[in-house]
Amino acid sequence: MCTCNFLLRSLGVFSCLLGPVIAVYGVEVSGLSIKQNVQGATLAHPDSPVVRLDELLGKYPFLEAHIDEKVGILFSGEDSSSQGSDSELTDTDKESERADDQEAQSGWGRFALNTSPNKNDSKRTYFLQKEDGIGTDPSSFTMNLCSKLAKDALCIANAHKHARTRESTTCLCVVLRDKDKHAKKFVFHNGSDKMNPTMKGKAQELDYAVRTGYQAHAEAEFMQFLLQRIQQNSGRYTHILGMGCSRQHCKECNCLWKLFLGSNYHKFTAAMQKEASESEVVIPIVKELSQEEGDGIRVTVPEESQVFKVVHEEEAVQDKNYGKYRLSEVLKDHIKLKTNCQSLDFSDERFKIDEGVVQRMEKKRKR
Repeated sequence: MCTCNFLLRSLGVFSCLLGPVIAVYGVEVSGLSIKQNVQGATLAHPDSPVVRLDELLGKYPFLEAHIDEKVGILFSGEDSSSQGSDSELTDTDKESERADDQEAQSGWGRFALNTSPNKNDSKRTYFLQKEDGIGTDPSSFTMNLCSKLAKDALCIANAHKHARTRESTTCLCVVLRDKDKHAKKFVFHNGSDKMNPTMKGKAQELDYAVRTGYQAHAEAEFMQFLLQRIQQNSGRYTHILGMGCSRQHCKECNCLWKLFLGSNYHKFTAAMQKEASESEVVIPIVKELSQEEGDGIRVTVPEESQVFKVVHEEEAVQDKNYGKYRLSEVLKDHIKLKTNCQSLDFSDERFKIDEGVVQRMEKKRKR
């Protein structure tokens, strides 16, 4: 693969009319084709009963992912055209707001977005930049990008102030390449409501656009977002350049992505794996209070240090299922269509989204 670097220079006597020159750098890297994988055809499968989504792993003939080896992307150091109507027309939040009533009734409008950015915000705020520190060497670009995304996801997930919530929160960071050859950074999470303010603040500090859907695994949230965007504007995003998760993907998310992204989607993902060691077992120190302190007990938890390592490709998947695997009705329908397996059973309670969550999302969508 060859790297193509180019610079837009002043056009002689017209430079004074064109305004400041914008330095633009290009590179060609690998990318998962959204059109070929998500929108592409699927193989017919025998109509056999399946209860858990991951059971398809052993029964379904997943297609290989369509990977384009030379996907051009641009990095720009300055954006002089980010103000006004142009930024509004190219912003994905505005695309969602323009969804018609029929589309909303079909279920796609239910994907709740956080507050739309101010119309004066730069449309490039969430674009991948050279300053992100991933390098521009095509041979290492994907791995470096996925590593960064996984580490950023862990940082965002751990920004919550409550330890119990941090333990149960999963964040997924994704970079999508758009039709204009820019790479946009998104973060999804598995919360039942919009992202916690401290987490959202961390995400914005790292220049990620935050997206919130129904209560589901972060990977399923991303899949529904992608399918929604395809229906709204099929050409808006062309490739997935990288994905990184704050924890390893479960077996069912692995199956979901194999179905929609291709059996070897692993080449574009990384996750954080907690290192196991005896030192992780922390035993509290229990001591009686002194006479001056009163009648009671003091429990002190020694400082605990946890180490998380980045794992890539197949190692980013864990051999584990979770009790709940909530899916929206729209996503369930798309899974059945993609597999051509109408007997796929989603009637179990573990697939259902809490009614309270649905009502809250519907209420916010109508505002």
